[in-house]
Amino acid sequence: MFHNLEGADVPDFARNGMNRIFMPTETQFEVLEQLGKGHSNKEIARALNLTVAAVEYHMHRLFDLTNTANRVELALWWVEYRAVNPFDRLRRKSV
Repeated sequence: MFHNLEGADVPDFARNGMNRIFMPTETQFEVLEQLGKGHSNKEIARALNLTVAAVEYHMHRLFDLTNTANRVELALWWVEYRAVNPFDRLRRKSV
């Protein structure tokens, strides 16, 4: 999911073209958190009570949404994104 933040002070890496910023769904957020910890799709599925196919679906959606090509790029993108995005830190604390 993206929100239009034209003119907002947002780091370039968080933007995904046309003045949009990445806002993950709750499941995407959880998948990214697990990926950032270095977990495999099978481990992510087990931790989140999902099927491996569901995790793969979310991963491919995340590749598209973040303009990344593979899980290594996505994990690196996520680590950088989390470092400067206080919204996700606050959101995670309230979950």
